[in-house]
Amino acid sequence: MTETHRSEEPIGTETRRIDNTAGTSRLTRTMRVTREWSRTVSLDLNASHRASIGAQAGPAWLALQPSVEQTLSDNYSVSAGRREEFAEEIGVEVEPGTALTVVLAWKRLWQHGMVHLLSRGRQVELPFRVAVGITFDQSIA
Repeated sequence: MTETHRSEEPIGTETRRIDNTAGTSRLTRTMRVTREWSRTVSLDLNASHRASIGAQAGPAWLALQPSVEQTLSDNYSVSAGRREEFAEEIGVEVEPGTALTVVLAWKRLWQHGMVHLLSRGRQVELPFRVAVGITFDQSIA
């Protein structure tokens, strides 16, 4: 297996407003943000082989040639999965007489690469993409 690069996929935003417009002192707020996700890795390989056997039946002038064809198919599959949770605490201070909005832009992290297999004496390369994490970008307005 060769890992080539990582990419990010936006999966949604969360907005939280903290209002201290009526306050007379600084407000400190700690937020715990969590996301649960499942990681599943699957690899499927299908191979088929065809064999044909023929024979001539009857006199040559009739030329009946029945044949028997057989197709063999091999299927290989491997799968593994687990649940994971991403959690982080964010501390925010809001001055008296103000309000602010915290925006969390959630994203899934992907690992890309190639799986190298040896099948019946032949090298096979299959591309893969697997989710390896989840995180967010934070902005305050």
